[in-house]
Amino acid sequence: MNARRAIGVKLLGCVGTATTRPNSFDRTSRFASRGLLWLFLFSTWARADSLTVTVPQGLSTLSNPFNYESNLVSQVLTNVPEGTQLYKFNAAAQRWQVNQFQFGGWAQGEQTLTPGEGAFIRNPSNPFSITFTGTPAPTNFVVSVPPGYNLLSVPAGAMIELNPKSEDQVLIWYRTQTNYTNFFFVTKGLWASTREFVSDPPYRTGESFFYYRTPAPGEAVPQILPSVYLNNYAPASGVNAPISSTYGCFGSNYLAQLYAPGFGPVGEPIPLLASAGAAYIDPKFAAVRSVSNWGIAIQLRVWDSRRGNTFEEAWQLAGIPLFGQASKVFVLRPQSNLLPPLNLVGLEPFGFGPLATFWVFFPYPSNAEVVEGQSAAFEIGKVGGQTGLPDLFTYQWQRETLPDTWTDIAGETSKLLVIPSVQKADAGRYRVVSRFDCASDVSMPSVLTVFEQPRLDTALMSEGRQNLLLSGIGSVQIEVSYDLSHWTNFATAANGSGRWEVVVTNVSEFGQRFFRARPAP
Repeated sequence: MNARRAIGVKLLGCVGTATTRPNSFDRTSRFASRGLLWLFLFSTWARADSLTVTVPQGLSTLSNPFNYESNLVSQVLTNVPEGTQLYKFNAAAQRWQVNQFQFGGWAQGEQTLTPGEGAFIRNPSNPFSITFTGTPAPTNFVVSVPPGYNLLSVPAGAMIELNPKSEDQVLIWYRTQTNYTNFFFVTKGLWASTREFVSDPPYRTGESFFYYRTPAPGEAVPQILPSVYLNNYAPASGVNAPISSTYGCFGSNYLAQLYAPGFGPVGEPIPLLASAGAAYIDPKFAAVRSVSNWGIAIQLRVWDSRRGNTFEEAWQLAGIPLFGQASKVFVLRPQSNLLPPLNLVGLEPFGFGPLATFWVFFPYPSNAEVVEGQSAAFEIGKVGGQTGLPDLFTYQWQRETLPDTWTDIAGETSKLLVIPSVQKADAGRYRVVSRFDCASDVSMPSVLTVFEQPRLDTALMSEGRQNLLLSGIGSVQIEVSYDLSHWTNFATAANGSGRWEVVVTNVSEFGQRFFRARPAP
């Protein structure tokens, strides 16, 4: 039977003040199974209803010692300074997760911080206090401990039982320190630090610690590497490097990704937050593993995902730096694997110029002259982008309803405007507005001129000739027939006065003739 032991830890004093009430739970004898950490309410300690901790400026550990509502970060960590960052550790993936209080709220509002979980917090401002309230964790509270590093904490009024092996470690970062104190398991009842031997590592309520569990045979542990947080707005690290565009905004289709010369892309693309004037990387995503333990040259690249799945594809399709832009190369020097990830320290602001180019409309919609009843069409030429690329612009045709007052034409949102049967009331000026995200531009106005339908009002015969009286402005085609079934062109006439006369001189040569008029082609 394998030798197992239970370690009972009397918790040290808490930072701040706590209110207490009698504890009705007694400790029961338990032994921790491998892979589980047992947290027991300690019978000789009172149960606290609240705990106030002071968060110093800079980096420190933090934990939630009570159950409170849903234990959401947005519920237990309120009124923190703008730019505060919370770091949790995903033990299964051996990766950091980052949450930032940005623009008045936590970026990952659904993230939880439950009793037994550990975390780091980076305070960019002066020290502030947080009061945790709620109910203590239940007795026999169990925390799963996979192989590798686990960031844990001790709930209020609890004790720890575990089953360490010879290579297990406990790393504690006290709020009064700037690095870890390591405790290595030696033998039953004995842990060693760099300064002393102790029976148990001195855990503290409200703080966190790393516990390294040695993998058992057959257990695989992902490699842990330094991390980089794709964040160009991090006051805690002195980072404020917005990405700007010359026309004032970004759409939500733009992506950012780190690139390392010689290595290629680092991590997955992350969206930008759409904003006016400047953009920041969406902070709702986990940290990105670095490609090296040493300082590396790195670059942030941003592109329009509608133009390509990668930065290279968007660049190649455009042929010019229109749909993608890159920052200056800067050097990132990763910290220890077990320290929260770096922000993009060293990144300088940079901009697109522009994301969408409204080139000269070629051709402009040309003027149109039609006769009543005919159709009229206006078409806009190419707006922006290279030949063969999909048209991502939207269009809205407008008509001038009053001098310099333009009104949208309902439903006319393509590059082509067709008026199927023009009436005299349709005459006037038309233009099209093209948009790309928040940018827009307008074409030059085009004029629609409408002529009256030409009419053959009367035909008068006198002394061997016939006078045809017509009305209407424009060109007219006169046709003749002898049987009202077969018509041939007789003459073409044009006049701008509205009425005119055509004289037929060879009337005596025919028994009967019929005339009609239609708009000339």
